[in-house]
Amino acid sequence: MIAIAVLACLSSLWQAQAAQAPWDRVVAIDGQNLETEDDFDGALRAEKLSTAGYTNWFTGHWPSVSFLGGMAMGNVSEDLEFFFDKPFKWSTRVLDYVMEDGGKKFGIRATVRPYGGQGVFPGRRSYLLTYRCDRLLEAYHPSYILVNGTRMWDSKAQPILDGKIMVPFWQESPGNPVIDFVTDLEYTPSLKGLALRMFDIQFLGVRGEKVSFKGVKETKEASPADLEKRFTFGVFPTDVDYWSDKGVPIKQLEADWKPNFRPAYFTEPMWLSPFTDVAPAKGPYHDFMVTLGGCNILGANPGAEILARTTGYARGVMANQGDANAAKQVLGLSKSLEVQWFSEEESPLMSDTLPNDPNRLKNLVEARDAVQTAKFATGTPDRIRDVVEPFPPALSSTYEYDRAHDVVVLKNEEDPQYNILMAMARGAGASFGKPFGYYWEQTHNPFPSLDFKLQACLLYYFSGGSWIGAEAENAPSFEDGIVAEWVMPFVKAMRFAMVHPSRGKAIVPTAISWGDGDRWWVPYSPLGQLDTFQRSISYDHATGSFTCEPMFVKRLPWMPEERRDWSFEDTGHLAYFIDHVHEMEGYNLLDVYFPGFGDAFTARIAGLLTGTPQGPIDFVDIDTVPQGVLQNYSLSVFLGHAAMDSSMREKLLAAADAGQTIVIGAQHVGEGHTLPGLRIPMRNPQPLKGEVEFSEGFPAPRTIATFDGKVYLTNPEGWEIVASVGDPKWPLLVRRAFGKGMIYAYLGQWTNDGGNVLRPLLKQLGQNYAPLHFGPADDQLEYVAYRKNEGAWAAVFNHGAIPIGADRLQTLRAVPPEPLCSKIKGPWKGDIAFRLEQLGLDPKQKFALYEVGGIDGPDFEQVISGKSSFTIKPVPFTLKSGEIHAKVTVGKRAEFIIAPPGRAHAVFFGG
Repeated sequence: MIAIAVLACLSSLWQAQAAQAPWDRVVAIDGQNLETEDDFDGALRAEKLSTAGYTNWFTGHWPSVSFLGGMAMGNVSEDLEFFFDKPFKWSTRVLDYVMEDGGKKFGIRATVRPYGGQGVFPGRRSYLLTYRCDRLLEAYHPSYILVNGTRMWDSKAQPILDGKIMVPFWQESPGNPVIDFVTDLEYTPSLKGLALRMFDIQFLGVRGEKVSFKGVKETKEASPADLEKRFTFGVFPTDVDYWSDKGVPIKQLEADWKPNFRPAYFTEPMWLSPFTDVAPAKGPYHDFMVTLGGCNILGANPGAEILARTTGYARGVMANQGDANAAKQVLGLSKSLEVQWFSEEESPLMSDTLPNDPNRLKNLVEARDAVQTAKFATGTPDRIRDVVEPFPPALSSTYEYDRAHDVVVLKNEEDPQYNILMAMARGAGASFGKPFGYYWEQTHNPFPSLDFKLQACLLYYFSGGSWIGAEAENAPSFEDGIVAEWVMPFVKAMRFAMVHPSRGKAIVPTAISWGDGDRWWVPYSPLGQLDTFQRSISYDHATGSFTCEPMFVKRLPWMPEERRDWSFEDTGHLAYFIDHVHEMEGYNLLDVYFPGFGDAFTARIAGLLTGTPQGPIDFVDIDTVPQGVLQNYSLSVFLGHAAMDSSMREKLLAAADAGQTIVIGAQHVGEGHTLPGLRIPMRNPQPLKGEVEFSEGFPAPRTIATFDGKVYLTNPEGWEIVASVGDPKWPLLVRRAFGKGMIYAYLGQWTNDGGNVLRPLLKQLGQNYAPLHFGPADDQLEYVAYRKNEGAWAAVFNHGAIPIGADRLQTLRAVPPEPLCSKIKGPWKGDIAFRLEQLGLDPKQKFALYEVGGIDGPDFEQVISGKSSFTIKPVPFTLKSGEIHAKVTVGKRAEFIIAPPGRAHAVFFGG
C-alpha cells in the first residue's frame, strides 16, 4: 500500500496547484467515420496520443460481481450505483448485463477512485473511457455519457464501435471522475435498455493535454442520477475487504514460524505455488510465500538472493510455456530445480455426433505433439513440468492428459461444488495414472467464510492433490508487511501440505463411470455466472428478489426462438447441452454421495462442501481407465453418458468377474446393445407408472417407491428381477452375478427417472463398501482414507462445525435465492466404525486405533509453525466383526491411524 500513500500525497499536491492554469494543448477527435477500435486508435496516433495505464482497473471490470457484493481481486461495490425513476430489472444475457424498466431515464453511475479509495485524480488531465458491450450494444447502449456533468459522448453525434464505446474526456480540477451512463427513452426512444459487460478508464496523453470528441460542449447539465432514486451495488455485502491491512504482520510470523523447510520424515513431492502465471520472482508476496508461506515454486527469473534463501526447499521455477531458452536458463540455475509451464485452456469439448470424434482426437494429437516438441527443445524434457488448468471444470478435463500435459489442475472460480470438483480431478488423474491438483481463485459471490476457505484448501491436499496454488492472493497488505486475513487460510494450508507425512494410496470405494461424449460440467453456486456463462441471474428491484437458473438446459425468454438462430453470443452453451439434458440429469443422484449438494446443474451455497457417507468417489473415464485401475474400485456406477461397445462390455465383465459391483442403465447400454442375456430393445420405451414392487433380492429393505417414466420392455434371460412396475409387471431393475461380482441393470429410459428405485440401491451398496461408518450419521461429515505401510489412516472433516458460505454478511439489501450460509452445529460426537477389510487391512490381524494431533485447533497452529510436530496418542476402542469402534469427538477436523499395536509412528511417518 506504499503506492496508495504516495498517491494520496500527490493528490494533495494536485489540489494545491491552480486549477485554472491554461491547457498546454487541446485536441478534438473527429468521430466521423470511426467504426472500429482500430480506427479509434489510429485517430489517437494521428494526434500523437497514447494511454498511460489504468486509473483503477477494478472499478468497472466485474459489474456483476460488484452488484452481488462479491470480491474479485479489488472491486469495490459501492463505486457503482443504479439510478432510476421506476423499479428496474437487472439480468445476465450470456456476455452482457442488462438494466431495463427503470422509467424514462435510468442508468448506472460510476465513481472512479484511486486504488484503495485513497486521494483523488489530478486536474488538467485527460482520460479514456472504454465501455464494452459484447452483444447487445445496438439496442441497449447509453443515450449519452456524462462525466462530472459534461456530456462527453452522445449517441446521436459520436461513434459506436464494434462492441465498444470509446470516450476521451478531460478533468480540469482534481477529483474523482463521476461517470453517468444514461438511457433516456425520450431522447432515444428506440433503445430497449442499458447493457454492458465491463468498462475501464485509462490515463490519456500527458498532463496539460485536453482531449475530447469534436463537438463536445463544455456546459454542465443536470444528470438524472442527481434527480432520481439511486441504488448502490453490493446487495449481499460482507466486511471482508481486499484493501484492508487487517491480518497478521509478517514480522510476527517470522518470529513465530520456522522458515519453509522439509521435515526429517518422508513427505511426498508436492508442487506448492504462490500463483498461476509467469509472474516475476520478486515482491513482498512472492518472497513471503516461497520463504515462509510453504510454497516451493518460484516466479520467473529469480535472482541470486531469493535462490539462496530457498535452496534446499524450492522445487521449481515458472517460465513461459514452450519457451526453450527460458527453460534452459532455469535449468542452469540448479540441478534440483525443474521448469513449471502453466497454461489455461477450455476443457476439450465432446462431439455432437460421434464418440471418439476424429476432429477432437486430431486436435489432441496436434496439441500433444506441440508440448512434447517444446519439451525436447529444452534438452532435458524430464525436468519440464507442464501444468494445465482447463476451465470450467468438466468431465472432459480428463482429456488434457491426452494433450501430453503432466498435471491437470482444476480451480474454484465462482464456487463450483467442491466435493465434485475434487472427485473430478482425482478421477482424471486415476484414469491416466498422472498427478493432479487444484488452485484457489478469488471470485466469490459473496466471499465465503475463512473457515470454509481453510477447509477447502486443506481438502485440496487430503483429496490427493499434488499441485496446489492460488490466483490473486497477492493482497495490497503485503506492501505494508501484513498477510491479509483473507489470505491466511491459503498460507496455512500450504504450510500444512509442507509438513504432513506422505499420504500413501488413496482408498476410494466408488467410481462414477462415464464415457466419451459425456458433456457434464461441475454444478455452480446459484450466484456464479461471470466466466462460466452457465447461469442466468435476474433481479427485480420492485420485489428485491432474485431468479437464478441454469441457462443451458432450456431456452429462456430472451433467447432466439429458432434453433437455427442460436449462437454462443445469444444463447451461451445451450446448443451444446440441450440435447443431452436428460442424460446429464442422472447426476442428480449424486446426492447419495454428497447429501444436500444440489442437483446436476446447480450447487446449493450451503452445500458447496458436504459429507461423504459412502466414502470418497472418483469420476472415472471408462474408455481410458486401465483395467487394473478400474478393478481397484469396489463399486462402479453409471449416471450420465456412456456408449456400450465391445471394448467397454469386456472391460465391465472383467471387472465384475474380479469382484466389482456395477450399476448401469439402459441409457448407457444403448438401444440394440447387449450384456450377456440382456438386450435393450430397438424400439421406443413405453410409459409405465405406479408403485414399484421389489423382490427379496433388493439390497435395501423396507423400500417403498413409485415410478413414472418410460421403460424398455424386455425379459432378460438369466437375470434376477429385483424391481418391477406397471400392470402387468415389467422388469425395472435386474441383476446378475458374474464371477465374484454383480451387475445391476436399470431398464428405464433415463436414469434420473428411476431415482426412487436407484437411490436406496446406491446408498446400500455404498454403505457396503464404505471404509468408515458414523453413528449417529451426519450428512456433513466428509472423510478421506489412505492405505499406508502396514496400516491405514483417515481424516474426518466436520463441515457442520464451520460456516459453509458467507458468514460475515452485513445488512442484506435484497432477498437471496437461498440461504447464503449454513448453520453451525458444532462438534460431532459419536461412534466411528473403522472397517478393516474396506480399509484394505486383514481383519484377522491385530490392529489398534490412534488419533493424530495437529490437524485442528492449537495443535494445528503449532504444527504449521514448525515448532512442533504431529502427535500420536492411542484411542480406546472395541473390535466388532472386523470393525474398530471408538467414541470420539470431531471438532472441525480429526485424523486417525489404524496400525498394528505400537506401530502407529512407523505407519504414519514412514516412507
